[in-house]
Amino acid sequence: MQPGARILFEADIEDPDADWDVEWQIDGERVRYDAHYDARTQDYYQYVEQYGATYFTETFDSSGTYEVTAYVFYDPDTENRDDPDYDQADVIQWEVHVTSDGTTPPSVDSADPDPGETLAVGRNEPFEIDVDVSSPDSDLDRTVWWLSQADVVLEFGDPDGNDATLEVDGGAGCHTCAITSWLITEDNLLARPEPWVLNHEEDVPATFRVAEMQTNSPIGGGETLEVTATIHNIGDETGTTDVDLVVGHDPEIEDSQMLTLDPGESTEITLLFEAGDPAGEVEEFPVVVDTGADTASEMVAVESDGPTPATFNVMDMTTNSPVGGGETLEVDTTIENVGDETGTTDIELVVGHDPVVEDSEMLTLEAGESADLTLTFQAGQPAGDTEEFPVEVDTGADTASEMVVVESDGGTTPATFNVMGMSTNSPIGGGETLEVDTTIENVGDETGTTDVDLVVGHDPEIEDSQMLTLDPGESADLTLTFQAGQPAGDTEEFPVVVDTGADTASEMVVVEADETVPATFNVMSISTNSPVGGGEILEVDTTIENVGDETGTTDVVLIVGHDPAVEDSEMLTLEAGESASLTLTFQAGQPAGDTEEFPVEVDTGADSDAVMVVVEQ
Repeated sequence: MQPGARILFEADIEDPDADWDVEWQIDGERVRYDAHYDARTQDYYQYVEQYGATYFTETFDSSGTYEVTAYVFYDPDTENRDDPDYDQADVIQWEVHVTSDGTTPPSVDSADPDPGETLAVGRNEPFEIDVDVSSPDSDLDRTVWWLSQADVVLEFGDPDGNDATLEVDGGAGCHTCAITSWLITEDNLLARPEPWVLNHEEDVPATFRVAEMQTNSPIGGGETLEVTATIHNIGDETGTTDVDLVVGHDPEIEDSQMLTLDPGESTEITLLFEAGDPAGEVEEFPVVVDTGADTASEMVAVESDGPTPATFNVMDMTTNSPVGGGETLEVDTTIENVGDETGTTDIELVVGHDPVVEDSEMLTLEAGESADLTLTFQAGQPAGDTEEFPVEVDTGADTASEMVVVESDGGTTPATFNVMGMSTNSPIGGGETLEVDTTIENVGDETGTTDVDLVVGHDPEIEDSQMLTLDPGESADLTLTFQAGQPAGDTEEFPVVVDTGADTASEMVVVEADETVPATFNVMSISTNSPVGGGEILEVDTTIENVGDETGTTDVVLIVGHDPAVEDSEMLTLEAGESASLTLTFQAGQPAGDTEEFPVEVDTGADSDAVMVVVEQ
């Protein structure tokens, strides 16, 4: 361990109720002696009963190696323990190495309230202390919360990760007592923050807290809801209050009891509410116990006590799938009436991706009765070797479904042209040719011929077509084309479809505008011969470039001053991408003072740039 760490040593006690003494030594010198005849405090005994061990803590500030020994004596009346030959004790030894690179002790990252803070709470008032511990080398294992002066352990705790919390529900009732926390890691290193001190000097008036609440929910319509609550006076004075039962989403007081409690006293009461019939099978709403100073709430449910109408559920479903084309598909199903009344319904067999009722049977069942049915469907020839689709049994209140398969009956499949692949040269410019490359395969059993169409647009039109003949299993690559117009805007997106009559494939394509950018003159640089003297010529050198796609002409002007005025101008013609250097000039006047500073700007109409210049006396 590192210097400054505190260790908790524990020595097991075989029989905590027997007479025993413990002597603790460090390097052979006694540092603590717990004699059986000592008036051991309640908290000491609580610790021994909780963990079956006595304890000793020590902080090692200096580097080095130390031997810690515990001698547990079970014959405390013996007077010869100093005899070197005495061996009637359990001996437990630890070797402690203190070094700068040892285990890092735990420390308190934060706490609420802060360590050392005075807690101004009533004698019976609940409070909570939360401590967040940093322990980089070992997880936090357990906590012990001690109450000084009263000499009791408030809680033996299990931390949540590295967070330790003390919750005192009934108050501590101990003015000026200190609460000390032991935060113990898995390797028995100990963090002990500065104690919190309780202050009960100011009496808290009678304050009624709802300590616990429970109900007999769910109940039936017309039955009595019982709400049992434990009320605790956490104040320091006797008091009286009305405890109300508030019910519903639009809260109303449905029951109330007047209650008088002494300081710290608690009692259990039962409040009642006569429930009406629910709006539906179940109605859920809140109930609140309100003391005026505290509330507790729960959601409760009122259930309908009327019979459930006949309700037909699909309990089981099987089929004879796969079947051949032209054969009968049989769907076996078990239907049960799970309601409380006798009823009648139509049991329907719904078939296909575009559902159609193909069979139906009327069924009457008493409450709890079930029946087995077989519904049938005459399958057609599949589109290909096999065809798969759903079949559903529908009672009106419940459904069940399965996928079934119809297989070809062994005859040859006619020529069938499938689109196996498709790609385009999208995006293209307005007026350019869209090329659609596709692979077509005859997946049938016969040679055949078909038109392969290129269908274009949101309002589909055939823009290209090729007739194609293929043997069974043969494939071919085609290119279909379409002359694109100018897009409506910068870009236009639309679908193109390759259609063989038996199969299709589609993609979205983009046509981009091919408009040229008009001549645009940008100011690429600007420099001056500033500063100049009063009456001298200010020269502004600039480079102008046409960044557009066309030849153009513009006036390049020199604008001078805080109240801008055009002082020079030159007309310039440039081809696309061409640049030119110009010098614009201005006759400076005498400055108003030793110097005068003002802006000069070169402006092309499409772009501008400016610098500050100085005229001196």
